[in-house]
Amino acid sequence: MRKRFFLAIMLAFISLIALAGPAEANFAIHGNFVADTDSCAGCHRAHTATSPITWADPWGGRSTRSALLLSTATTVQQFCNTCHGTDAPGASTNIVDGIFDTTSSRPTESVVGAVLNGGGFSDVGRGNPSTSTHMVDGSAGTAWGAGTTGPGVPMSLDCSTCHDVHGTSNYRLLKDVVNGHRVGGYGGNPAVDIDPPPQPFVTSNEVGYPQGGFRLHEPYPGYLPNYTTARYGRPPGGDPTKGITGWCIACHEVYAKKSSPYDAGDGGGGGVRHRHPVNVPLSNWYVGGDPTRPAGDRVLIVDQTAWQRAYGDRVPFVDLPLEHDGSSESGPLSSGSQVNGIGDYIGCLTCHRAHGTAAKMSGYANVADSMNPSPNTGSGGVPPAKDSALLRADNRGVCERCHNK
Repeated sequence: MRKRFFLAIMLAFISLIALAGPAEANFAIHGNFVADTDSCAGCHRAHTATSPITWADPWGGRSTRSALLLSTATTVQQFCNTCHGTDAPGASTNIVDGIFDTTSSRPTESVVGAVLNGGGFSDVGRGNPSTSTHMVDGSAGTAWGAGTTGPGVPMSLDCSTCHDVHGTSNYRLLKDVVNGHRVGGYGGNPAVDIDPPPQPFVTSNEVGYPQGGFRLHEPYPGYLPNYTTARYGRPPGGDPTKGITGWCIACHEVYAKKSSPYDAGDGGGGGVRHRHPVNVPLSNWYVGGDPTRPAGDRVLIVDQTAWQRAYGDRVPFVDLPLEHDGSSESGPLSSGSQVNGIGDYIGCLTCHRAHGTAAKMSGYANVADSMNPSPNTGSGGVPPAKDSALLRADNRGVCERCHNK
């Protein structure tokens, strides 16, 4: 009886999602709800909700009020995987296997069968097990770089820690408030303004993406998401405190500083630590911004296809996406409109995936003591994480693909 009831609920849920097309705007069932939206009914029941999940306070707390969800899920992860799980109906973005697995019901520039930009929580493309992921099951773990001086603080993470299913000013439903930090949002007076102006931290260079950020109730029928080829935008207004880097440091706070006293948990104590520049254009590497005058011994490689031509099949191609200016580069990626250059920015997602990676660490990238490295003595990577740290390429391929040493 219980199985039949669950099946009936799931069939109702699936049919509602299938009927959601006429009212879909930015993220289909997520966000930009028009006045006569049907999207609420795809997830909620006002008087007969079956899930005990409670809604999350944007400032970090959790209410005791029910989220009124049409599901038997008891965790946020279970609920999201109803659509975004392995072979689940309702969404083409399979975040478990890290793959765009079916043809979308609305136009996108995504490639069916290709790996998602964010990777996956179990695999990165079926058959490539993830070697590190952000947590998503609600359990507690260490947020490296959180706080001020220690290696990190305990933090519980699930899908709703980073994403707001009802839409935000930011790219990919990234929340406007994370860990008590405002990283996006809306201006005006929310008490009287029904559709206030967006003030995003994170934007995109996808076709039709609104560079000013997503409004709450405006449809964007010309927006073509690209879930399989990264088209990240530069920080709005070139503001170095914004962009995806400004968003990520809401949790990884210490990493916002080029150098500071910090105990990284690697045995080196709390001395001053130095960090790779981020949220800056690659032109910062060149004297006076002149691409023929590198500050180091040679130019940075920003054309990844040229790098691959040099290596052939010996080194698989790994895209290290830079952040581009959406106002000057538009149109389908296949038209060649997005070209890496020294005016583009390096951000957190240039080197790392957001959900999970299948990159493998060996040799000096896999040591037990990062202060006294001995190859292949660790458990999958160097301390403090001791894993692949969400890096896009094996070992330190993310370094070599730019620096060409």
